[in-house]
Amino acid sequence: MFFVFCGAVLLVWAVGLVLGASDRFEAAAAGLMSGVTLILVAVLKNAELRAERAVQTKLDAIAAALLEGRKGHRGGAEDELERSIGVHDEI
Repeated sequence: MFFVFCGAVLLVWAVGLVLGASDRFEAAAAGLMSGVTLILVAVLKNAELRAERAVQTKLDAIAAALLEGRKGHRGGAEDELERSIGVHDEI
């Protein structure tokens, strides 16, 4: 949906250029495209941060499970590891 909206904004801007739109229209279209670009960057950055947090959670769970395994006792770390990497989803 977002891609369709961006394509429509670009199409309206291109048609306005071909038809000789006013400077005010071009400035408004450029401002709208800048706003859309800002939103897109924010969405991409948010997705990047979420992915980094997910990887870090998995690494923390792996490290805790390995540490418990070295100590020779089973604790909650293995359960946390299974939850964080989604083992139960694959089985």
